Amino acid sequence: MRDDFQLAPQLATYYYVFQTEVAPINNVLVRKALSYAVDRVALVEGVTKAGQIPAWGIVSPMAGYPGLEFPFETQDEAIEMAQDMLAAAGYPNGAGFPTVSILYNTNEGHKQIAEFIQQEWKNNLGINVVLENQEWQTYLSNRNQGNFQVARAGWVGDYQDPNTFLDMFITGAGMNGGKYSNEVYDILINEAARMPAGEDRYGVLMTAEDIMINEDQALMPLYYYVTINMLDTNKWGGWHNNTMDYHPVKDIYRK
Repeated sequence: MRDDFQLAPQLATYYYVFQTEVAPINNVLVRKALSYAVDRVALVEGVTKAGQIPAWGIVSPMAGYPGLEFPFETQDEAIEMAQDMLAAAGYPNGAGFPTVSILYNTNEGHKQIAEFIQQEWKNNLGINVVLENQEWQTYLSNRNQGNFQVARAGWVGDYQDPNTFLDMFITGAGMNGGKYSNEVYDILINEAARMPAGEDRYGVLMTAEDIMINEDQALMPLYYYVTINMLDTNKWGGWHNNTMDYHPVKDIYRK
Protein backbone atom coordinates (compact mmCIF):
# COMPACT_ATOMS: atom_id res chain seq x y z
CA MET A 1 0.00 0.00 0.00
CA ARG A 2 1.25 3.49 -0.82
CA ASP A 3 2.65 5.58 2.03
CA ASP A 4 0.22 8.39 1.20
CA PHE A 5 -2.93 6.22 1.18
CA GLN A 6 -5.07 6.84 4.28
CA LEU A 7 -8.05 4.50 4.72
CA ALA A 8 -10.05 4.84 7.96
CA PRO A 9 -13.53 4.06 9.35
CA GLN A 10 -16.08 6.86 9.04
CA LEU A 11 -18.97 7.70 11.35
CA ALA A 12 -21.48 6.57 8.73
CA THR A 13 -23.60 3.52 7.92
CA TYR A 14 -25.22 2.23 4.72
CA TYR A 15 -28.36 0.25 5.41
CA TYR A 16 -31.76 -0.88 4.15
CA VAL A 17 -34.86 0.04 6.10
CA PHE A 18 -37.94 -2.18 6.33
CA GLN A 19 -41.49 -0.80 6.27
CA THR A 20 -42.66 -2.55 9.41
CA GLU A 21 -46.37 -1.84 8.87
CA VAL A 22 -46.69 -3.37 5.39
CA ALA A 23 -47.26 -7.10 4.81
CA PRO A 24 -45.33 -9.33 4.54
CA ILE A 25 -42.47 -7.12 5.82
CA ASN A 26 -44.44 -6.47 9.01
CA ASN A 27 -43.58 -10.03 10.09
CA VAL A 28 -40.36 -9.98 12.12
CA LEU A 29 -39.51 -13.51 10.94
CA VAL A 30 -39.56 -12.24 7.36
CA ARG A 31 -37.36 -9.27 8.21
CA LYS A 32 -34.85 -11.51 9.95
CA ALA A 33 -34.83 -13.91 7.01
CA LEU A 34 -34.13 -11.06 4.60
CA SER A 35 -31.28 -9.76 6.74
CA TYR A 36 -29.66 -13.11 7.50
CA ALA A 37 -29.68 -14.08 3.81
CA VAL A 38 -27.33 -11.27 2.76
CA ASP A 39 -23.58 -11.85 2.76
CA ARG A 40 -22.11 -8.49 3.79
CA VAL A 41 -18.53 -9.63 3.24
CA ALA A 42 -19.31 -10.62 -0.35
CA LEU A 43 -21.00 -7.25 -0.83
CA VAL A 44 -18.03 -5.13 0.23
CA GLU A 45 -15.43 -7.37 -1.39
CA GLY A 46 -17.24 -8.03 -4.66
CA VAL A 47 -19.47 -5.01 -5.26
CA THR A 48 -18.48 -1.83 -3.42
CA LYS A 49 -14.75 -2.72 -3.31
CA ALA A 50 -13.53 0.42 -1.53
CA GLY A 51 -12.55 -0.90 1.88
CA GLN A 52 -15.99 -0.62 3.47
CA ILE A 53 -16.57 -2.60 6.68
CA PRO A 54 -19.39 -5.19 6.83
CA ALA A 55 -22.06 -4.01 9.28
CA TRP A 56 -24.47 -5.78 11.58
CA GLY A 57 -25.45 -2.85 13.79
CA ILE A 58 -26.59 0.62 12.82
CA VAL A 59 -24.03 2.42 15.02
CA SER A 60 -20.73 2.67 13.18
CA PRO A 61 -17.47 1.93 15.03
CA MET A 62 -16.57 4.45 17.72
CA ALA A 63 -14.28 4.49 20.74
CA GLY A 64 -15.80 2.98 23.88
CA TYR A 65 -18.93 1.60 22.23
CA PRO A 66 -18.78 -2.19 21.65
CA GLY A 67 -21.33 -2.31 18.83
CA LEU A 68 -23.26 -5.31 17.56
CA GLU A 69 -21.42 -8.27 16.07
CA PHE A 70 -22.43 -10.83 13.45
CA PRO A 71 -24.26 -13.48 15.51
CA PHE A 72 -23.33 -16.51 13.39
CA GLU A 73 -20.16 -18.56 13.01
CA THR A 74 -20.44 -18.58 9.21
CA GLN A 75 -22.58 -17.05 6.48
CA ASP A 76 -23.80 -20.55 5.57
CA GLU A 77 -25.20 -20.83 9.09
CA ALA A 78 -26.89 -17.44 8.68
CA ILE A 79 -28.47 -18.51 5.39
CA GLU A 80 -29.76 -21.73 6.93
CA MET A 81 -31.35 -19.72 9.73
CA ALA A 82 -32.82 -17.32 7.16
CA GLN A 83 -34.47 -20.21 5.35
CA ASP A 84 -35.85 -21.57 8.63
CA MET A 85 -37.22 -18.14 9.53
CA LEU A 86 -38.95 -17.75 6.17
CA ALA A 87 -40.47 -21.21 6.50
CA ALA A 88 -41.67 -20.39 10.02
CA ALA A 89 -43.32 -17.27 8.60
CA GLY A 90 -45.30 -19.50 6.24
CA TYR A 91 -43.18 -19.31 3.09
CA PRO A 92 -41.03 -22.48 2.83
CA ASN A 93 -38.40 -22.00 0.11
CA GLY A 94 -40.15 -18.75 -0.76
CA ALA A 95 -43.36 -20.48 -1.83
CA GLY A 96 -46.26 -18.03 -1.87
CA PHE A 97 -44.09 -15.06 -0.95
CA PRO A 98 -45.17 -11.94 -2.87
CA THR A 99 -42.71 -10.00 -4.99
CA VAL A 100 -40.78 -7.47 -2.91
CA SER A 101 -39.80 -4.00 -4.07
CA ILE A 102 -36.50 -2.29 -3.21
CA LEU A 103 -36.58 1.51 -3.44
CA TYR A 104 -33.37 3.46 -4.02
CA ASN A 105 -32.35 6.85 -5.34
CA THR A 106 -30.96 6.86 -8.86
CA ASN A 107 -27.25 6.13 -8.69
CA GLU A 108 -25.15 3.42 -10.31
CA GLY A 109 -23.58 2.36 -7.01
CA HIS A 110 -26.95 2.03 -5.28
CA LYS A 111 -28.22 0.08 -8.28
CA GLN A 112 -25.36 -2.41 -8.08
CA ILE A 113 -25.98 -2.97 -4.38
CA ALA A 114 -29.72 -3.43 -4.96
CA GLU A 115 -28.98 -5.96 -7.71
CA PHE A 116 -26.70 -7.85 -5.33
CA ILE A 117 -29.43 -7.95 -2.66
CA GLN A 118 -31.96 -9.00 -5.28
CA GLN A 119 -29.76 -11.94 -6.25
CA GLU A 120 -29.05 -12.92 -2.64
CA TRP A 121 -32.75 -13.08 -1.81
CA LYS A 122 -33.52 -15.02 -4.96
CA ASN A 123 -30.70 -17.53 -4.53
CA ASN A 124 -30.96 -18.03 -0.77
CA LEU A 125 -34.68 -17.59 -0.13
CA GLY A 126 -36.36 -18.20 -3.46
CA ILE A 127 -38.17 -14.87 -3.51
CA ASN A 128 -38.54 -12.40 -6.37
CA VAL A 129 -37.51 -8.77 -6.08
CA VAL A 130 -38.17 -5.76 -8.29
CA LEU A 131 -36.00 -2.66 -8.18
CA GLU A 132 -37.45 0.84 -8.18
CA ASN A 133 -35.20 3.85 -8.60
CA GLN A 134 -36.36 7.44 -8.20
CA GLU A 135 -34.70 10.84 -8.38
CA TRP A 136 -33.49 12.12 -5.03
CA GLN A 137 -36.35 14.35 -3.88
CA THR A 138 -39.08 11.89 -4.90
CA TYR A 139 -37.21 9.01 -3.31
CA LEU A 140 -36.57 10.92 -0.08
CA SER A 141 -40.21 11.97 0.20
CA ASN A 142 -41.47 8.43 -0.35
CA ARG A 143 -38.94 6.94 2.04
CA ASN A 144 -39.67 9.37 4.86
CA GLN A 145 -43.44 8.92 4.40
CA GLY A 146 -43.14 5.14 4.41
CA ASN A 147 -44.22 4.61 0.81
CA PHE A 148 -42.06 1.53 0.22
CA GLN A 149 -41.45 -2.06 1.29
CA VAL A 150 -37.65 -2.03 1.52
CA ALA A 151 -35.62 1.13 0.93
CA ARG A 152 -31.99 2.12 0.72
CA ALA A 153 -30.78 4.54 3.35
CA GLY A 154 -27.58 5.90 4.80
CA TRP A 155 -26.56 8.14 7.65
CA VAL A 156 -23.45 10.13 8.44
CA GLY A 157 -23.27 10.88 12.15
CA ASP A 158 -23.60 14.51 13.22
CA TYR A 159 -21.60 13.97 16.40
CA GLN A 160 -19.45 11.30 18.06
CA ASP A 161 -22.12 9.42 19.98
CA PRO A 162 -24.33 6.35 19.29
CA ASN A 163 -27.40 8.53 19.76
CA THR A 164 -26.74 10.24 16.42
CA PHE A 165 -27.88 6.96 14.84
CA LEU A 166 -30.32 5.60 17.39
CA ASP A 167 -32.65 8.51 18.06
CA MET A 168 -33.77 8.49 14.42
CA PHE A 169 -35.84 5.40 15.12
CA ILE A 170 -37.93 6.35 18.11
CA THR A 171 -41.67 6.21 17.51
CA GLY A 172 -42.83 9.02 15.23
CA ALA A 173 -39.37 10.41 14.43
CA GLY A 174 -39.17 12.27 11.13
CA MET A 175 -36.50 9.96 9.73
CA ASN A 176 -38.37 6.82 10.83
CA GLY A 177 -39.98 6.04 7.48
CA GLY A 178 -40.08 2.36 8.34
CA LYS A 179 -42.63 3.20 11.07
CA TYR A 180 -40.64 1.22 13.62
CA SER A 181 -42.14 1.44 17.09
CA ASN A 182 -41.09 -0.28 20.29
CA GLU A 183 -42.02 1.18 23.67
CA VAL A 184 -39.00 -0.28 25.46
CA TYR A 185 -36.66 1.09 22.78
CA ASP A 186 -38.18 4.56 23.16
CA ILE A 187 -37.83 4.42 26.95
CA LEU A 188 -34.16 3.42 26.71
CA ILE A 189 -33.31 6.18 24.24
CA ASN A 190 -35.03 8.76 26.43
CA GLU A 191 -33.31 7.37 29.53
CA ALA A 192 -29.89 7.59 27.88
CA ALA A 193 -30.58 11.21 26.95
CA ARG A 194 -30.72 12.06 30.66
CA MET A 195 -27.59 10.13 31.63
CA PRO A 196 -24.04 11.49 31.88
CA ALA A 197 -21.48 10.27 29.37
CA GLY A 198 -19.83 7.00 30.28
CA GLU A 199 -19.98 3.24 30.25
CA ASP A 200 -23.41 2.99 31.89
CA ARG A 201 -24.97 5.22 29.26
CA TYR A 202 -23.35 3.25 26.46
CA GLY A 203 -24.76 0.10 28.04
CA VAL A 204 -28.29 1.49 27.83
CA LEU A 205 -27.78 2.49 24.20
CA MET A 206 -26.33 -0.94 23.40
CA THR A 207 -29.44 -2.57 24.85
CA ALA A 208 -31.62 -0.32 22.70
CA GLU A 209 -29.66 -1.12 19.54
CA ASP A 210 -29.83 -4.84 20.32
CA ILE A 211 -33.62 -4.62 20.61
CA MET A 212 -34.00 -2.75 17.33
CA ILE A 213 -31.65 -4.98 15.32
CA ASN A 214 -31.37 -8.42 16.92
CA GLU A 215 -34.92 -8.64 18.29
CA ASP A 216 -37.03 -6.55 15.91
CA GLN A 217 -34.81 -6.34 12.79
CA ALA A 218 -36.22 -2.92 11.95
CA LEU A 219 -33.23 -2.33 9.68
CA MET A 220 -30.72 -4.26 7.64
CA PRO A 221 -27.31 -2.60 8.14
CA LEU A 222 -24.97 -3.46 5.27
CA TYR A 223 -21.66 -1.67 5.73
CA TYR A 224 -19.84 1.12 7.49
CA TYR A 225 -18.39 3.81 5.27
CA VAL A 226 -14.70 4.59 5.20
CA THR A 227 -12.75 7.72 4.36
CA ILE A 228 -9.98 7.74 1.79
CA ASN A 229 -7.37 10.47 1.81
CA MET A 230 -3.99 10.89 0.16
CA LEU A 231 -1.30 12.23 2.48
CA ASP A 232 2.15 10.85 3.26
CA THR A 233 2.51 10.93 7.05
CA ASN A 234 6.25 10.34 6.63
CA LYS A 235 6.41 13.84 5.14
CA TRP A 236 3.53 15.59 6.87
CA GLY A 237 2.62 15.84 10.55
CA GLY A 238 -0.54 16.82 12.40
CA TRP A 239 -2.70 14.35 10.50
CA HIS A 240 -4.83 11.99 12.55
CA ASN A 241 -7.36 9.63 11.01
CA ASN A 242 -10.72 9.98 12.76
CA THR A 243 -14.31 8.88 12.17
CA MET A 244 -15.51 12.45 11.60
CA ASP A 245 -12.91 12.89 8.83
CA TYR A 246 -12.03 16.23 10.39
CA HIS A 247 -8.58 17.56 9.49
CA PRO A 248 -7.97 21.28 10.17
CA VAL A 249 -5.45 22.57 7.66
CA LYS A 250 -3.90 24.79 10.34
CA ASP A 251 -2.74 21.66 12.19
CA ILE A 252 -0.96 20.10 9.19
CA TYR A 253 2.75 20.79 8.88
CA ARG A 254 5.65 19.59 6.78
CA LYS A 255 8.19 17.50 8.69
